[in-house]
Amino acid sequence: MKKEQIEQAAARYAESIAQSDRNKIYSKDDFMAGAEWRISSVWHKPDKLPTKSSYLVALRHDGSMEILYYNIECSLYEKGLKTYYKLWAYVDDIMPEKEGI
Repeated sequence: MKKEQIEQAAARYAESIAQSDRNKIYSKDDFMAGAEWRISSVWHKPDKLPTKSSYLVALRHDGSMEILYYNIECSLYEKGLKTYYKLWAYVDDIMPEKEGI
């Protein structure tokens, strides 16, 4: 997820709050909701397949995690993702965007 996507989602959220409650004071709860949204937004269920060949981090049904390479040109990858994993995310989407790391 790119910084621009986060900014667009924040703008949509702020607009919806402004329309629903003009007197709302932004608080820790708003920050927490945003952080939770950001973390959750990068994770996908296996019925939503990756749209590109890429490295994924995948959560197994037993709670362990694995990094794997997903090749969209190979149907075996699709079956494996749907069979062995509960959630997946693109590795690129969970990496920090800070320079120098």
